[in-house]
Amino acid sequence: MRILLVEDDESIVELLTTVLVGQSYVVDVATDGEAGWELVEAFPYDLVVLDIMLPRLDGISFCRRLRDRNNPVLVMMLTARDTTTDKLLGLDSGADDYVIKPFNSQELIARVRALLRRGNIALSSILECGSLRLDPNTRNVTYDGMLLQFSRKEYLLLELFLRNPHRVFSRRAIVEHLWAFDEEAPIEDTVKSHIKNIRKELRRVGAGDLIETLYGQGYRINPLHFSRANSSETTTTAQQETLDATVAQIWERKKGACLERLAVLEQSVQAIKTQTLDANLHQKAIENAHKLAGGLGTFGLDEGSRLSRHIEELLEAYLAESQTTTPQYLKRTVKPLEQLVVELRQVIQNQQNQRTATVESKPPALALPARPQPNLLVFDRDQSFTSTLVIEAISWNIQVVNALDLDEICIQLQAITANLILLDLDFLQNTDQASLLSAFKKYAPTTPMVVMSAQERSSDRLAAVQLGAAMFLAKSTPLPQMLQAMMQLLQELNWGVAKVLIVEQASQTVQQLRTSTLAQPLQFTELSAPGEFWETLKSVHPDLLILDEQLPDGGLSLCRSVRQDPYWNWLPIIVLTKNATPSTLHEIFAAGADDYIAQPLVPETVSIQITNRIRRSRLLRNQAQVDELTDLANRHQSIQGLNQLLKIAQRSQQPVCFAILDLDHFKQINDEYGHGQGDRVLRQFGQFLKQKFRAGDVVARWGGEEFVIGMYGITWGDGVERLAEILEEWRSIPLAASPDKLNISFSAGVAQYPHDGINVQMLYRSADTALYRAKVAGRNRVLSSQWQPVSVSSHADVMLLYPEDEFAHDLLNALETRGYHTCRFKQGKEALKRLKSKRFILNPPIILLSDSLSDLSWQDFIRRLGTKQRKQTQVILLLNQADTVGKKQTDLLFDYLLVPCSTSVVTQRLRQALGRLGLHQLH
Repeated sequence: MRILLVEDDESIVELLTTVLVGQSYVVDVATDGEAGWELVEAFPYDLVVLDIMLPRLDGISFCRRLRDRNNPVLVMMLTARDTTTDKLLGLDSGADDYVIKPFNSQELIARVRALLRRGNIALSSILECGSLRLDPNTRNVTYDGMLLQFSRKEYLLLELFLRNPHRVFSRRAIVEHLWAFDEEAPIEDTVKSHIKNIRKELRRVGAGDLIETLYGQGYRINPLHFSRANSSETTTTAQQETLDATVAQIWERKKGACLERLAVLEQSVQAIKTQTLDANLHQKAIENAHKLAGGLGTFGLDEGSRLSRHIEELLEAYLAESQTTTPQYLKRTVKPLEQLVVELRQVIQNQQNQRTATVESKPPALALPARPQPNLLVFDRDQSFTSTLVIEAISWNIQVVNALDLDEICIQLQAITANLILLDLDFLQNTDQASLLSAFKKYAPTTPMVVMSAQERSSDRLAAVQLGAAMFLAKSTPLPQMLQAMMQLLQELNWGVAKVLIVEQASQTVQQLRTSTLAQPLQFTELSAPGEFWETLKSVHPDLLILDEQLPDGGLSLCRSVRQDPYWNWLPIIVLTKNATPSTLHEIFAAGADDYIAQPLVPETVSIQITNRIRRSRLLRNQAQVDELTDLANRHQSIQGLNQLLKIAQRSQQPVCFAILDLDHFKQINDEYGHGQGDRVLRQFGQFLKQKFRAGDVVARWGGEEFVIGMYGITWGDGVERLAEILEEWRSIPLAASPDKLNISFSAGVAQYPHDGINVQMLYRSADTALYRAKVAGRNRVLSSQWQPVSVSSHADVMLLYPEDEFAHDLLNALETRGYHTCRFKQGKEALKRLKSKRFILNPPIILLSDSLSDLSWQDFIRRLGTKQRKQTQVILLLNQADTVGKKQTDLLFDYLLVPCSTSVVTQRLRQALGRLGLHQLH
C-alpha cells in the first residue's frame, strides 16, 4: 500500500516515514503542496497524509483541488491547528480524518488502518489464503506452520496480492505500488524475478501455484487458493517498546533542529525588545513556534508543545501591530513572551538530559494531560478559615499555601509561582503595608490579587481598589462560591489573544485603532469591502466587530443583519461615527450596536472600550455555555457540539459513541453528608472526566448527577471498554474532603450513531434505556444499547473456570462492569457437567480457563468438551506459570496469558475472541 506524506517539518517527516515503512507501507514524501500535487497526479495512492500549513499550496486548497478533480483518494489532515472551526474547515474541504499535532504514533497507525479499511483495501492484520498466513505485525509468512523466507520487496508483493485477492496486477502497476518515488525505478523484468523467487519459496511447501499468471494482463491470487482474510489487530508490548525506542532515536537525531528553532525565537524576542524586528524574522519566528508546537508533543514534550503554542499566539498578535512599542507594551507583552521562551529552553534541555533509549510509558492515547494545579497564596491569620479553605480547594484542584507574616510572605513568593493572591484586609493591621506591596511588586508583579473582608464596608471596598485588587469578596461568601469566583477570574485573565474584525474603508482610522490598543493582546483583521463580510466573519470568528457607520452599503444595515443571524447575534459590535449627536446615537443603538467610538479617536478611551467589551462578552458567553459547578459544557452548548460531531460523522461515514453517565446513590451523599459535599463530588467528577477524554470529544453536565459524553469515531464496544476503564479508575479514588474517605461509582448507558439514532434525541433515548438497565442490573457498570437481561442459568457470554483467589474476584468484577453475562466454576468436572447438561443448555462462546485446576489438566478439559463445542467456543488460557504451553497445544487455544495481569488485558483478548466468532456486540 502506498502513502503520500506532504509535510515540511523534517522531524515529523522522519518519524512518520520510519513508523509507516516499519508497518510495510510504501511512503513518498513531499515538503510543499505543489510538489505533493505533482506526485498525486503521477501515482495512485491509497492515502494522503497532509499538513495544513504548507509552502506554495496549503493543505486545505490541496484537498479541495483533489475533490474538485473527483480524486477519491483518502486524506488524513495532520496539523497543529486544533480549534473546532479548523476541524470543520479541514473536513468540509474533503478530508476523511483530522489528527492534531502533537500525536501519539501508535494512535496514528491505528487511524491509518481504520481509514484504509474504509477504502477499497481489505486491511487486516492476519492475512490468510488457504494454509498461507501473513502477519504484518511480525512480518512472518507461514504455510502449515512452516516459516517462509522472503526479501522485503517479495514480502510486500505477496502482501499486495493477499490484500487484493480478486485484482489482477500488471508489472507496471506493481512497480507503482511498491517502489517509492525517490527509489530507482526497476525494469519490469525485476518484478518477474521477484515473482519467480516467491513461487520458488512457495513450491518448497507445496503451494507453487498460489500466484497465477494471466498472460497479457498480469498476476493475481489463484482463485482455488483464495480464502477470506481474518483479522486480529493487536499491538504487543514488545512492538510498543520498539516504537517508543524508534521515537527516542529520532528525537536524538532531530533535537538539534528543535534547538535551532528555539534560537530563532530567542533572536526574535531580543529584536522586539530593541525594536529591530523585521518582517522576515517575525514570520520565521511564527513558523518555528508553530513547528515546535506540533512536533515537541509527538516526542513526549507535552509542556514544550503547550509553551510553543502560546508563543505562536503572542507572535501572531504582535504581527498585526506596528513596530512602535511603548514601555507599557514591553511590560505586558514582550516580558511574558521572553519568559515563555526561557521556560521552553528549560523543557527541551531537561528532555535532553533525561531522555534514554527507552521512552517512559505514556498515558492512554485518549487521555488528556492533567491541567497544571493553580497555586493560591493566602495571607490571613484566621487559621480556622484557612484550614476550611484548604479542604474545600481540593475538589477544585487548587493548591493553597498560607503565610502569617511579612518574612514568610517573601519566602513563599520566591519559592512558588503564585497564580493568585488572596489577602484579608485584617491581615494589614499588624503588617507594614508599604513593605507588603513592595514584596508583591518585586516577586509577583503580574499576579492578580483578590481582597476579602469580614465587614464588607464601603471603606473596605475602597481599600481594595487602592491596593490594586482585581476582585473584592466578602469573607462571609460560601467557600464554593468564593473559589468559583477566583477560578473565573483566572480564566478571564488567561483567555489569550482576542480577534477583532474591522470593516472600515479609511486605512488611517484602522491604523489609529491598532496604535491605540498596542498594549493589548489583540489580533486585527481589516476588511474594506463589505461584500466579503460574511465569508471573512466565518473564517476569522472574531471576538469583537467594529463597523464604520459611513460604509457605502450602510454600516448600520450590516449591524442589523448580524443581529438577525441566530449564530452570530451574540457578537459584540462597536460602531465608528463622526457625528455623535443624540439622533445618530439613537440610530446606532437601535440597530443593535453595543457601543460607539466617536471620531477623532481618543487613544486611551478606545483601548479601554475595546478591552472591556471583549472581556465582558467573553465572561457572559462563558457563563452561558459552561456549567458553573463542574466547569464542563452545559446542556445547550453540548447539544451544539454533539450536532457538529454527527454532521462530521455523516459526511465521513464514521460512528459516534453517545453515553449517559449517572453517579450511583448520589441522593444518599446529599442526605448523609449535605449538599455541600454533594457539590464537591460533582465538581471532582467533572474535573476527572475532563482529563479522560480527547479535546474533540464532548463532555458535559446535563443537570443533577447526569453527565453526557460524545466520542467521534468510536463504536459501542470501544465506548463500553473505554468507559469501563474510567469507571474502574474513578471508583478507586476517595472523594475529596470526604470525612469517611468515601468512594462512589457510576452507571452508564452507551448508544451508537447511526445504529441507535441519527440525531441527539434518538441517541439519548437509546442510551437512557441502556442506563436504566444498568441500574436495574445492580449499578456500577457500563452497558450498551444492545445489552439484554438474561437468565445466567440458561445463557452466559463468558465462563470463568478458575480457583478462588483475588485475581478471579477482580476479573469477575471487570466482566460485570462491562455487562458480560458470566458463570463461574472452580472445578473442571463441575463445569463439564454443567456444559453437557441437557436440562440447562449453557453454551458460552468464551471460556477463560486456568492451568491450575485441582481435578483436571486444562488439556483434558478441552478434549472433553467435544468436537462441536470446541468449534463454537474460543478458549483463553490463563497461565500461572510461564512456558507451560507447547507449540502444538496452542492449536487448542485462541490465546493464552500469564496471570495475574491487568484485567483490561484479559478483556481486550476477550473482545478479540468475540470478533473471531463474529460476535462483536454480545453485551
